[in-house]
Amino acid sequence: MLWFKDGDRNTAFFHVVVNKRNNSSGIHRLRIDNEVIKDPKLIKDHILDFYKNIYAESISNVQDTSNMKDFISSYIFEIVSSEENMMLIKCHDFLEIKTVVFNLNGNIAPGPDGFGGDFYRSC
Repeated sequence: MLWFKDGDRNTAFFHVVVNKRNNSSGIHRLRIDNEVIKDPKLIKDHILDFYKNIYAESISNVQDTSNMKDFISSYIFEIVSSEENMMLIKCHDFLEIKTVVFNLNGNIAPGPDGFGGDFYRSC
């Protein structure tokens, strides 16, 4: 009932609820080598070191940049071929853009810019 009555207003009740949520989220204790650590700095340092070691081992396998493509492709699969990629990144000419714009349905709902197909055809 207090939440409905005082809810989001800038009241002491609201601040107590928010502070309780903030204090309950996060890592307050961590077991490292069968020892429970409560110091936030030690917890932070341990977590950072853990992930640095994971990624350092992965990258240490790549000795030079010529092998970097093989390293990346082992984690990111190629879905678009080189030919398809060239088609996607090429610049379109004026005639191609004009053809697409004039083929827009004039009676459709406007896009995010607020203009429909008729507006672009009249320009």
